[in-house]
Amino acid sequence: MSIRKQAWLDIKKKGFKFFLTGRVGKVRSAGEDSELSFALRLFGWKIWYDKRLSLIHDVDQSRLNWAELRKMFKGFGAGRVGHNPYFFAEVEPKLIHHWYVQVILIFWSIAKDLPLLLKMQLYTIEGEDKVLKMEHKIGQMQFMLSRRFKFDFYTNLLRSCR
Repeated sequence: MSIRKQAWLDIKKKGFKFFLTGRVGKVRSAGEDSELSFALRLFGWKIWYDKRLSLIHDVDQSRLNWAELRKMFKGFGAGRVGHNPYFFAEVEPKLIHHWYVQVILIFWSIAKDLPLLLKMQLYTIEGEDKVLKMEHKIGQMQFMLSRRFKFDFYTNLLRSCR
């Protein structure tokens, strides 16, 4: 990804700060590159894609295992729900946009498959797609609980920048 320096200076001047942290230490959060794209678009910049560009992502062999994949999906969940303020900022405010409603919805989706959650604590259940989906939900919940005092504030801040 590359961006114009003027675009970066513009969004910083308008108050942009990353809501997502990316990968820090052992935390496998994700989505800050997408967040930057959402912010640029929200602040009026156009996103351009050229299919001639390519990226080779050299992944260390030690990260190519089931345990790491589970951590990645938890990070993907955090990143996905961390993008919600950008989506919510583009539409009229609704009750469902508040962090506590989001937490209830995520909690409900986890609770519906409580036996799997318990089983995941005891066994690796390698290769099971349902495990990755649950890790995604857990990542969403962890993110929402860690940002409970900032989520609505950030959504409203982005709304004011439209």
